[in-house]
Amino acid sequence: TEQDPPSKLLRNLSRQSRVPLSTKPIYVDGLMPKGNLISTAVHNTCTIVLSLGGKCDKTAGQTLINSWSEIK
Repeated sequence: TEQDPPSKLLRNLSRQSRVPLSTKPIYVDGLMPKGNLISTAVHNTCTIVLSLGGKCDKTAGQTLINSWSEIK
């Protein structure tokens, strides 16, 4: 969820659907603290993928973040 703590509605939906809420927030309406566009996108993508049981290549994500920082 973006909201911390999750709203009552989200908690109820999670309980009724038996789909757990991620413990890590995603950032929808802006950038994460101390982040930029790319680091926020990598964070959100990895959070969603990991929450769904997939694997996230954090090294590749960090490489992308570093490359973006060098462009500035």
